[in-house]
Amino acid sequence: MWVEQAAREGRLQLEHVRRVENALLRVELAVWLQEVRLRSVMWGRLSGQPMPASLLRQPELRAALRSVEEALSQAQLQTPLFRELVERVLLYERRHEAWRRALDQSTRPEAYQPVIDQYFADGAGLLSSVETQLRRLRDLLDKTYVEKSQAYAQHLDRLRWTGVGVIGGLFLVGFLGLLWLGRSEEKATAQLVEAAARGERLPTSVEPFTPLVQQYNLLLERWHSLLGVIEALAERKNELRWQELSPALGPAAPHLEKIAQDFAQQAEALAQQKQALRTCTQERQTLLDQLQALEKQCTQQLEALQLELGALQNLLPVAEVAPDGTWVARNDLFLRLPQAAEWKSLADLFPEPATLWAAASVRQGTLSVGAEEYLYFFLPYKRGKEQKGLLALVEVSAWRQRLRQVEQAMAGLEQRLAELEEGYQRVRQQYLALQAEYAQEVERLLRQRQSLEALLKMPALQKGEVMEGLAAISEVAATLTPEARYSFWIFGQEGGGLHCLEAYDPTLLTHSNSLDLPPEAAEWVRLRLQNEGPPGPYAPQETALQTYLAERRVAGLWMFPIYLDEELAGVFFVEGLSENLKLDTPFLGLLARVASLLLQEGHRKLVEEELLSYLEQAQALEEELRQNIEELEASAEEMRRTQAELRGQITALNAAA
Repeated sequence: MWVEQAAREGRLQLEHVRRVENALLRVELAVWLQEVRLRSVMWGRLSGQPMPASLLRQPELRAALRSVEEALSQAQLQTPLFRELVERVLLYERRHEAWRRALDQSTRPEAYQPVIDQYFADGAGLLSSVETQLRRLRDLLDKTYVEKSQAYAQHLDRLRWTGVGVIGGLFLVGFLGLLWLGRSEEKATAQLVEAAARGERLPTSVEPFTPLVQQYNLLLERWHSLLGVIEALAERKNELRWQELSPALGPAAPHLEKIAQDFAQQAEALAQQKQALRTCTQERQTLLDQLQALEKQCTQQLEALQLELGALQNLLPVAEVAPDGTWVARNDLFLRLPQAAEWKSLADLFPEPATLWAAASVRQGTLSVGAEEYLYFFLPYKRGKEQKGLLALVEVSAWRQRLRQVEQAMAGLEQRLAELEEGYQRVRQQYLALQAEYAQEVERLLRQRQSLEALLKMPALQKGEVMEGLAAISEVAATLTPEARYSFWIFGQEGGGLHCLEAYDPTLLTHSNSLDLPPEAAEWVRLRLQNEGPPGPYAPQETALQTYLAERRVAGLWMFPIYLDEELAGVFFVEGLSENLKLDTPFLGLLARVASLLLQEGHRKLVEEELLSYLEQAQALEEELRQNIEELEASAEEMRRTQAELRGQITALNAAA
């Protein structure tokens, strides 16, 4: 009992530890459900296809934590790891809830993009901390499980050895007591046991067991007599034995003999009845198998007939007819027929209904009732001894009307198909046009890319030579649109005008840089570029450059800003010579940015040259100062020698004086 109780307590403690592990699995599952829920919301925001609400149910994270706490209390485990796990899980839940609420409240990408960035920055760390704490707690549980298993195994071993010692001591004490009490009667008891084992009469000289021995001897005599009687009655072969025992039985002998005869007759009759019953059972089992097979076949035929009748009732107007022509049952389709309410019996439809009953199989034909024409089927059948009939009608006019409707629908479908074919041809033409435009656009972009690559590889741009680089940019622009002139201008200082750095005419293939525009024109251009309006086109009469544009016969003007150190420093003019000129303004804007980079590089190179000149001048001044210092040092040395000579002369004069 001690061992069983200790084993039950050990199993209970180990089950509590396993319950803690199962509760931890619930917590981990809830954490991952929370993670999947937030990622589903993010995916719905990014893809524009929200996930179904059934997939976004709230995981029971707090309930899982409470189950872990209950399991720990039942297992009598108190560890600070669980408190740390609760803190991290609650922090994880709060952060996820805040992110999900922010995603639900935001509708624009610029509103929920920071939330997604913050999640990918912090969410992995939070999830990793929770998983780490779960792993630490699970390792502690595994260690606890192993320790408890070992402790309870050792405890059970101690209890078992203690029990073995107690039981062994009890057996030893009992054995010694038996030896002490039964030493005197051992020999007599052994003799009696040996005689009883051999089936002999026991001697009556054993004093302590005399009554028991007398009763045993009497029972043994009666037992031998009864065995003889039973053998004689059962076999009836040893008549001498029966004759010897009959006087000993007295008046009971005839009754026993009669009972033995009755038993023999009943045994013989019982054997015959068993054989007859066995034969009857076999015949009945065979008949039962035949009946079951017949019942199964009839059931299948009945189910098939019911299915056929059900399909027929749902497909056609059907009525069941009694032998006198009255209706037994009519389905809904039959009752919906015109004038069906006026038909009281079969005679209202057929003048001679007897001809229908005379048919041995299904009879069919046409039937006209008023303006309606029907196709009928009549089947006579028997249900038991009762004769019945089944009438089915098909409305021919309705089918003809349906056929006309189907033909009209087919004509409509053909017309719709023709319209769809025309729409397909239009869409195909649009697709071919778009494909051609796409090919032209790809070709144009390839030309632009090749032009930009050739332009950027020019030594003038790489070395920062402004004039040559601007001339190259103008020529690249002219290769794409030769119906315009291209020029680059810079603003003067302190409200000055515009000075042309490069002007290229593709028709004459000439470059010039001797043009200037007044301050009024420069101010007008600066205002238009600072407002960040469209680059053009500007009509000549709309601008402050009307005189300049009229002299050059310009139909439209486009302007693109040029920056130096992120400040407006110049402008790129494109002078269109025709009214309906179409320009690639993004590419021209890109060329303007290349010109800005070129000016920046040229300015940097100029500043480097100025710094180098300043450095050379500083080095020359340093050399001149070094020479002056050396001359001053030589003069100082000479003055020191002169002072020494004067000091000697003064000393000599003093001595002479």
